[in-house]
Amino acid sequence: MAGLVPSMTIRGIGNAPPRHTLKLLNAAPPLRQALPMSILIFAIVVLVVAALIAWAVQRLPLPAPFGSLIQALILIVAAIVIARRAGLF
Repeated sequence: MAGLVPSMTIRGIGNAPPRHTLKLLNAAPPLRQALPMSILIFAIVVLVVAALIAWAVQRLPLPAPFGSLIQALILIVAAIVIARRAGLF
């Protein structure tokens, strides 16, 4: 075992990235600036998914009040999900 020599040596702090690289990495804008657009996109996605689920429920062979009730519950759940994301609850 004494004959094994490591092929790489461990380098110390001298290999740290230059300071200007660290400044560029930290120069990203805060996430709060893009928040309204992300809520809008989230709301559109939630509403599209809710509409697809409501359409699938409409195609099920259920009696009229049950299908309508399930569709209404789907839209209420979608509204609650969007409101929680917006910070209302």
